[in-house]
Amino acid sequence: MALLKSLLQNRWIYIVTLVICVIVISVLAFNDPPKQASMPNDKISHYLAFFALALLISHGLLLKIRYQLVLLGSYGLLIEWVQSYLPYRTASIADFAADMAGALTYYLIAAIISLIYRHFFQQESNHAS
Repeated sequence: MALLKSLLQNRWIYIVTLVICVIVISVLAFNDPPKQASMPNDKISHYLAFFALALLISHGLLLKIRYQLVLLGSYGLLIEWVQSYLPYRTASIADFAADMAGALTYYLIAAIISLIYRHFFQQESNHAS
């Protein structure tokens, strides 16, 4: 358990995982999609991918949240821009919206968890003194 806690506190783990995820997402985004892919699954994939990217960026990079969102938004726009030039892909504002919804959901959940943790942690430290 201590090894897992140590690994999760090491930001390089998040950075390496982030790079791997960006490569995998880019390959998936720029290749010919499978024929059975349906619209709702596509939006869910965008949402979950950018939720995960937000998690990895927030733990791996020492940037303010607004800059993390700029990075995520820029990457989402880059994907859509490249897809607009691929004959087997189309750019979609709905895909970009799903990207940003996933990222924003992560930051909202992280903020709520942080507030709850601080509330209970401060209560415990106030009672201890």
